[in-house]
Amino acid sequence: MLNDRDPVLRAPWKPIRYWLMSFLYQRFISIWRRWYWISLLLIVATVGFTWTGLTIDYAQESIAQNESIKQTDKDNQANSAATGNASNSGTTNRPTNNRDFPKTPAYDNHLNRFYQSLKTLVLASPAIDKGLTNNWNLEIGRWLGVIFFFGGVMSVVSQLFTQSALSFFVFCFARRHIVLIGLGPPDSHDNALVEKLRAQWKSVVIIENDPRHPGIEASSQAGAIVLTGSPYEREVLMRAKIRRAESIIMLSGSDRDNVGLAYRVYEILKPKGAHESLPAKAEYPFAEIRPDQVGCILGVGEPRLVEVIRQDQIYTNSADKLRLSVFCVREMVARAMLRETRVLDRPDRLGRILVIGLGAKHQMGEALITRAAKDWHVNWNDPEVRSTQQLVIDILDEDADKFVDCLTCRVNYFQRAASDGSEPSGGCILRPISWKTSQSGFQADRMRSLLLDGKHDAIFICLADEGTAARQGLEIRRLLDQQPGSENVKVIVRVLQESTGFGPMINNYQPNDGIVRPHARMNLMAVGFADRVQDILLSMNPEVEMLAQVIHQQYLQTLDNQIAAAKEAKQEAQLRILRSNEARRPWSELAEIYRESNRAQARRLCDYLEKDLPGDTKFKLRYAPLQALSPQEGLGLSDDEITHLAKMEHENWMKVQSLAGWQLDKSLEKSDPIRGLSPFLIPWGQLPSGQQQRDIDIIRRLAFTFAKADYALEIVRPVSTVQHST
Repeated sequence: MLNDRDPVLRAPWKPIRYWLMSFLYQRFISIWRRWYWISLLLIVATVGFTWTGLTIDYAQESIAQNESIKQTDKDNQANSAATGNASNSGTTNRPTNNRDFPKTPAYDNHLNRFYQSLKTLVLASPAIDKGLTNNWNLEIGRWLGVIFFFGGVMSVVSQLFTQSALSFFVFCFARRHIVLIGLGPPDSHDNALVEKLRAQWKSVVIIENDPRHPGIEASSQAGAIVLTGSPYEREVLMRAKIRRAESIIMLSGSDRDNVGLAYRVYEILKPKGAHESLPAKAEYPFAEIRPDQVGCILGVGEPRLVEVIRQDQIYTNSADKLRLSVFCVREMVARAMLRETRVLDRPDRLGRILVIGLGAKHQMGEALITRAAKDWHVNWNDPEVRSTQQLVIDILDEDADKFVDCLTCRVNYFQRAASDGSEPSGGCILRPISWKTSQSGFQADRMRSLLLDGKHDAIFICLADEGTAARQGLEIRRLLDQQPGSENVKVIVRVLQESTGFGPMINNYQPNDGIVRPHARMNLMAVGFADRVQDILLSMNPEVEMLAQVIHQQYLQTLDNQIAAAKEAKQEAQLRILRSNEARRPWSELAEIYRESNRAQARRLCDYLEKDLPGDTKFKLRYAPLQALSPQEGLGLSDDEITHLAKMEHENWMKVQSLAGWQLDKSLEKSDPIRGLSPFLIPWGQLPSGQQQRDIDIIRRLAFTFAKADYALEIVRPVSTVQHST
């Protein structure tokens, strides 16, 4: 992997319909969700302005009547003086007190004015018919009443036809969107996936069967369109416009529900495009989703179920429009626990690990143990050397004996330790220790001796209960810190999320002895189950994401080897450059620009598998999740064939970077991703020997890269070539 030179492609301009869809939908949802408070505010404002306006009107009419009576008195007096009838002056038929003036019946007291103000809300108040006046309070109250009336009508209509309105948004604006089926259990719903998809300018449509799910409002506020209804119903799926979706994600229910929904989608998409001739997905599992295809990302919990689904027609049929990607969620978490902690990077140092708890249905423990064994086989690829090495896995669980018996009968690369404690001379050895993980602690002498005298390279805690797992992880870490020589033993705890719950407590651990240890966090780590699954889903291609993580892990191992060599040669300048490399981080902390760099390289490597080598030599890729692979370095390719592929890798890299707008700057020692400059945008023949060797090493270790992703890579030569070489 060439992280120091391989940048991310600049994000293409997103269609304006994404922004328009989000803007209109969020305004619609925002007003609809807040209509209760808006209506209260309108009622108070309408009644207040109208009551004030009517009071002012009443006062103005009273003053006008007073002025009219006074004017009448003056006219009567003037008439009386003119006729000489002074005795009648000042006598009129008017009231003698202002309180006796006739008043407008509707406004003569506060209660009547309040009643007339309430009638304004239903457009039935006389104030509505008064027309334009100079009383601005009354004018505001009239129009607020109109707004409240029609807003209430729209609220009732939206309540009755909400799903139709949401379907209208999907119909008008949704193109190449993401359909997320299910929001998961109500007590463990997390809105981070929707927020991250929206941050990538993805339009998200969610189908949720429970209309009262607490995650609906949060997802709507994040910009996702939530349709309620059973995802098994064809009408609901068609309302989500799955035919023109980019990807459909199924991850919230049980394996039974997820597989059943995948088949339901397969039945809908199969008729359209049934006569197309698409490449067989079983041969090219890393291919990108084409514009005329709909991706379907299926996550299952049972590790062995992946192989079963990949052999079914839903995966292998090349005549349908569905592009299915299936992965095991626990397998991805197991990879993260092993590789991000980097306990397998140096196979010469790994001899014993401890697994505490097997998780619900033993699935998490099985995924972790088998992953560790398969990676160990890849690292020790020479059978003769491997026969002299050991990987001992101690398993603490109340069902440890039964689990080991079942696993050793089903998988041929495991051996069980003898009852007397003796171990075979080589291979992957399982040693069960019956122990009730949910209640026991590590204060007993037997458990303390197991931890402190076991000489484990790493300890993995896979308990189903997160609180118990966190407690035991912190307790183990404190015990190890007190034991000289055990300070660097890594303790990895599986949690739901790293940013919430017990994740921050574990990741921010520092001993309470007053001594600040900078590397304490690296020795006690929390690996989030949901975080690792979200990484896979956000990439929209689980196979490419998994391969990209493998490439990055190999790059970190290469950097460590270079650092060790520079330290031995006392090359301080080179040592500073290597240690300051921004890509020298685990995948969970890696910047997105370097993550995309790994994904781009994974796609390029997969493209080579579809091309013929000189002499009609071809690559053959086979999915082998149940085998412990022993890849061969170089795959038996000649030096000319390896150089040919390495040159192709460099030329393809240059094309990608040129399209991304990168420019050549020979004054730099390494690429600058911020400014988009690189000194390596030159032909293969002009590359420094060190850069050429990097590309050559990538090709030489191609089989190792795919083996870490559970793929066996081989080369197939023509029969005539094989006979000639023989």
